[in-house]
Amino acid sequence: MTTEEIKTSLRQLHAELAQGDAVDPEVSSLLHVLEKDIHSLLDQPNAGAAHAHPLADRLDAAALQLEVGHPKLAPVLRQVGEALSRIGI
Repeated sequence: MTTEEIKTSLRQLHAELAQGDAVDPEVSSLLHVLEKDIHSLLDQPNAGAAHAHPLADRLDAAALQLEVGHPKLAPVLRQVGEALSRIGI
């Protein structure tokens, strides 16, 4: 998966958020912070390796949080995490 495909997955996440049930403010804030961090890493790929492990853990934790209440969002987060891992971030 390329950087552009990861960004496409993030747009898909936004679409799912817009279509689904309301996400509580805490989860919404978490998703926005994760998205910001992902974009920062994608824009500076050399910095990615140093931050990859904590970001991957945070993506997994967010996916677990969303699994029950927002089952369509969790797989998108996992997909983004796997894609970041494949490109070395």
